[in-house]
Amino acid sequence: MTEDPAARTTTRESGTPPAVGTGGGPVSTWDEPAAEVAAAPAEAAGASEGPPAEGPAAQPPETAEVAEEPGDEAAEGPADAPAAAEDRGADGDAAGNAAADAENAVVASAEQVEGSRARLLRLAVGAAQVLALWVLTWPSAALSAAPSLDPSFRWGLQQAFVEGRRFGTEIVFTYGPLGFLSFPELYFTLPTFLSIAARSVLMFAGCGFVLWAVRRVVPNRVVAFLVAYGLVALTLTPLVAYLPETICALLVSGSLAVVLGGELGSRRRVTVLVGIGATAALLALMKLNTGVTAGLVGSLAAVSLASGRAWRPLARLRDLATFLLAGLATFLLGWLVSRCCKS
Repeated sequence: MTEDPAARTTTRESGTPPAVGTGGGPVSTWDEPAAEVAAAPAEAAGASEGPPAEGPAAQPPETAEVAEEPGDEAAEGPADAPAAAEDRGADGDAAGNAAADAENAVVASAEQVEGSRARLLRLAVGAAQVLALWVLTWPSAALSAAPSLDPSFRWGLQQAFVEGRRFGTEIVFTYGPLGFLSFPELYFTLPTFLSIAARSVLMFAGCGFVLWAVRRVVPNRVVAFLVAYGLVALTLTPLVAYLPETICALLVSGSLAVVLGGELGSRRRVTVLVGIGATAALLALMKLNTGVTAGLVGSLAAVSLASGRAWRPLARLRDLATFLLAGLATFLLGWLVSRCCKS
């Protein structure tokens, strides 16, 4: 079969290759521009659809695990919510407790300051009352010497102190080396000054003790001051001329008040025992018989201070030893001082 030259020319001009049928002849023509135009929409559609979608199974293991993490957190979130709320509640309770503790500490500090101020105020008022009572009840006494039997031995006591005489060997008398403190009479300057100071201290201590004892019965300060003034004016002021006897009477009263006042703490009990022992020793250096009386009273007080506790012989012996040691130390010290003081 021969090809038609006219058909070949037409095909070349149109740019479409001839279609070959089963018999070898041309069936249809191929239009290349049309094919390109037809393929362009298909390619655009493919580009718009993008690459084929890949599910979780197609992703790498690491990517799949990362993608599952938000879901796991979302799943665990409701389960952890009560625990987180409980933690926040505990934090809030701790903060509230800390704030309450701080507030309580501030309140306690303020109350402590107020209590300290109140105690200082009471102490100042009490000291002022004792001072006023001491001034109002001060005894009037003549300091000049007098020609009589009693003034003569008083002068001898002051002279023995000034000259440093030895009591027990050079001087044998019922009064001791500090006996001149009982008599503020103007024979020698230093003994007279010391005797006035001793009487002043005794009067102040006596006024304080009487006022303290009255205040335990009478709560009103003004009434208590008036009652104390009457007691001091009637008893202590006329008896202060007999200094050793007055000190002994105050020691007996104070020891009785301490014993009947109840059980004392360890430190306070030691302080009381030392004070009683020292006072008894000073009385023995002033006048022997009053010193012995004060020593007996102090010993009974030392044994009786532990009466509120169970029977403890060792504790009572320890209190008695404290009293005796304090008295002995004070006696030796006073004796040495009286020997060293020479004008």
